[in-house]
Amino acid sequence: MRLVARVRPEWNQAYVQGTIKFQHIPFRVPIIFLIDTGCSETTILQDDVIRLGIDWKYLPEKNQDVMTASGKIRSRVLNDVDIFLPAEVSVVDNTPREYQIHYDKIDIMPPRSEHQNLDLERPRDCFSLLGMDVLSNFRKWRWESDRLILNDIGW
Repeated sequence: MRLVARVRPEWNQAYVQGTIKFQHIPFRVPIIFLIDTGCSETTILQDDVIRLGIDWKYLPEKNQDVMTASGKIRSRVLNDVDIFLPAEVSVVDNTPREYQIHYDKIDIMPPRSEHQNLDLERPRDCFSLLGMDVLSNFRKWRWESDRLILNDIGW
């Protein structure tokens, strides 16, 4: 099996568009994850926390700070989350499939003051991160022009 991530030149970053579902939103909502090998755990970032309507103020804090590009932050934990990622069977059989990843707990980054007045109509510049907790299941990676192919899923 393989996951096909796209690369947008203006981002200079590979990404995959999947869907997410959690207890307060019982239906699937689109979400974009950047492929981030420097991120240990898949994390929902501030713009998506706001866009998804996650009431983060009442979520439990983790017991240690996380170092981010904009400084230390105390992440929060969202329980019972399902992420669905598009995949293909193989190069020969590119029948669309999807993989469901269930998280008992997933990190979210609480919005800072600059995120509080997010204009949901503007182009986004902050996306959630697909971390090594998922990416390490892919044994072979290769670049093909505007795509990153991740092969051999181990779950």
